[in-house]
Amino acid sequence: MIIFDPATPLEQMRKFIEEAGFPQDNRSIKEEKVNGKWNFDEACVKASEIGAITIAAHVDSNKGIFNDLPKGEARASAFTQKNLYGMQFKSPKVRDQIISILKNPEYERENELAFIRASDFHGADDENFGAIKSWIRFDSQKMQFSKKFIFSEIKEALRNPLERVADGPPKIIEIKKQLEMEVSVESLINEEDQSLFLKYICAFANTSDRTIVIGRDNYGTWKGIKFASKSEMEEKIRLLIEENIFPVPNTDTLIYQNYEDSFFATIRVFKGNSVFAIRSEDRAYILKNDKPFTATIDIVSRLAEANFLKKYRKYSITDYLRTNIRKLEGVSDTIDILSVVRSIEANSVTIKSLLFKYDEISLKFDETPEEFYSCPNGYSNGNVIFTTPNMPRLEDSYLRLSAPVFRLSLVDHENENEKLSGEKLIIVPRGGVYYDNNDDIFIFGETYPPIVLSKSEDYDGPDFKYLLAYLKSSLAIWYADRCLGNYDFRLFRVFRDMIIPKPYNKDIEFTIIEYVNRLLQMEEQFLDECNPIHDLTDVEERVNKHLEKSKTHNLKANKIMSEIDNLFFEMLKIDDDDRIMIKQRIKVLGLFDF
Repeated sequence: MIIFDPATPLEQMRKFIEEAGFPQDNRSIKEEKVNGKWNFDEACVKASEIGAITIAAHVDSNKGIFNDLPKGEARASAFTQKNLYGMQFKSPKVRDQIISILKNPEYERENELAFIRASDFHGADDENFGAIKSWIRFDSQKMQFSKKFIFSEIKEALRNPLERVADGPPKIIEIKKQLEMEVSVESLINEEDQSLFLKYICAFANTSDRTIVIGRDNYGTWKGIKFASKSEMEEKIRLLIEENIFPVPNTDTLIYQNYEDSFFATIRVFKGNSVFAIRSEDRAYILKNDKPFTATIDIVSRLAEANFLKKYRKYSITDYLRTNIRKLEGVSDTIDILSVVRSIEANSVTIKSLLFKYDEISLKFDETPEEFYSCPNGYSNGNVIFTTPNMPRLEDSYLRLSAPVFRLSLVDHENENEKLSGEKLIIVPRGGVYYDNNDDIFIFGETYPPIVLSKSEDYDGPDFKYLLAYLKSSLAIWYADRCLGNYDFRLFRVFRDMIIPKPYNKDIEFTIIEYVNRLLQMEEQFLDECNPIHDLTDVEERVNKHLEKSKTHNLKANKIMSEIDNLFFEMLKIDDDDRIMIKQRIKVLGLFDF
């Protein structure tokens, strides 16, 4: 099978076919067997000269080179032909046999052969068009410029089949994408990497559930580590942890094939109820800014005390011990949250598993435009949303649901494709979440860009106003802080793992959405009433009037938000004690509890 570059002139292709021994007058006569002039090697060489791709077709059929060519020099010559890009197969069993044969010295090649799983479609009732197929990974950066790169990308992919060609869904590629933000260690061979690996394991066990990747360097290159087998690598990791960390933490190790003779691994470390230390150093570590740091005596003491109280909580009968447990729950990282987390996670899905089309809006202004209008509560005119970092809840500022914080007009922007329309959720740095439903809107971020969620055409997930309400709720903030390490939903690792309760109770979902609609209407009215205040010349009068309006609005809005909090508690069956604990944590974080 010869695949021509679409850029090849038609006349050149016709000449090639005729020179191969297939004149125009008998190409389509199925009854006659037409033999070409070239043998297999010659066809591969000739095809290469005009930039075409040659693939051995039907290698697992009686007419393919696997069965048709006898063992010996003829088969070896065909299999080792350097201009042969790949082999087409239908049966994985035959594919595996050929791969086994290619390991023999007589079949040694200069480049890897790609195995393309495909089959002719004859229109039979029991056939499904495209059911037997292969996947080829393209370079997205090249593809975004021009479709002319498609053919050259296919050629490059076929020359790198281990990484870019798959006869099933490219799960490893997706797995690697999901691990991009996790910390990594390049190897387990040298002492430096082993030491860093153990410090991370220790820090995760003392601080929070996290994952570490083994086999990726500091530049993000997946080098993998050579081991004879997956089990050998897994045993190496197990011994490193068990022999060097005390007590042994709870971990889950997964090994993946990277290249033919190398692997990479992920180790999920679960936060434990002990203080974990490295034996040889007699030193404990905690996680700070994604780096392992030596735990001070004070931190170790606090961890030990909190773990002790947690361990014996169920045996506690004294009010003194219960009181101390509650105090620690408000300030420590070792709160007994298992029952609450189980209740949340059992009835939730990750935000990324929903059919979101989400973008990181990376644009920002090089300088502040002259027409930029700023006020604490925003202004409704204009076609640009300009976001600034903001926390999800502030006591001194009314609860803002609608975007923007700032708004201005932008005319003749160089890229009209950057406009967004319809319902959007805008997540800004520090955890603020806003809703917008305007059309043809530009969105910009100050310093750090926001994440913008917009609906894809086939979106069938929860209502955006329901999602907005949850991400503003104390339950969501508490879960992100306690289970994901930060309530800043803008952080990729938090956004990636954040979960959303499934609205299995439609009555509660409807009530929540109605509350959000009421808040948005109140907010719009509040902004309209505040606009004339900015026209007052007397500063003191302007400030007093604005504070009076804000206080009145806040009292009404906060009551509604409190009701929304309670509805989520009710939906997930969070009892009164746990509600108190969650609200305690919100206050400890310096956020406002409605």
